[in-house]
Amino acid sequence: TPTVYMPGNYYYFFVLTDNNSSCLPDTSSYAHVGIYENATITKDPIPFQTICFGETPDTLSFEGWGGTGWALEWFINTDSSYIGSQTAPNAFSPDFIPPDTLSPGSHYYYCVFSDIGFSQCGSDTTIISHVKVIDEPISNFFFSDSLGLVYFTNQSIYATSWEWGFGDGDSSSLENPTHQYDTAGTYSATLISSNQCGTDSTSKIIVIIATDIYQIGSMLNIYP
Repeated sequence: TPTVYMPGNYYYFFVLTDNNSSCLPDTSSYAHVGIYENATITKDPIPFQTICFGETPDTLSFEGWGGTGWALEWFINTDSSYIGSQTAPNAFSPDFIPPDTLSPGSHYYYCVFSDIGFSQCGSDTTIISHVKVIDEPISNFFFSDSLGLVYFTNQSIYATSWEWGFGDGDSSSLENPTHQYDTAGTYSATLISSNQCGTDSTSKIIVIIATDIYQIGSMLNIYP
């Protein structure tokens, strides 16, 4: 029984000799013993990328080693799990480019790398690579007021930053700001929402009504 354990190719043969006569020795045929490493991922694809809707994702690539014949298959999932995934269409290369038709949201990919050669040295699986697709932002908000103090609630989607203009010269970059209007009047409040894919804006009219004698006085015109 061979006792080698390091990966490699080993060749064994048997020589038969007759010590009691002058007969020539005979040599058996070679016996080939191949020891191969298990199929192993040596370099994983990138773990995360963010793209805009309609853009082509970066290539997902991996490297593997081991066995005597390789097969690979990419899978896609809707969450960061190996369970419940589906085979990614036309994805049988170590370098896989997800389609540019991915809908906004999160998409998760991984690849199974297997030895299908005569050695049958198992399989290995890459990490899960997260492709996040975002759309251009859509701005929206509503507000409520109390005695000139206005509470703004941001309802924008896909945005990562915000710029508010309150119509009286003041501004804010908070997601959900409050603002005190000191003078009665009509103001146009504007929200500009942004992300890496673009910007969008919307405006709404805010009417501040006088609530005390000083504000009322500033709004009156007295005629003789």
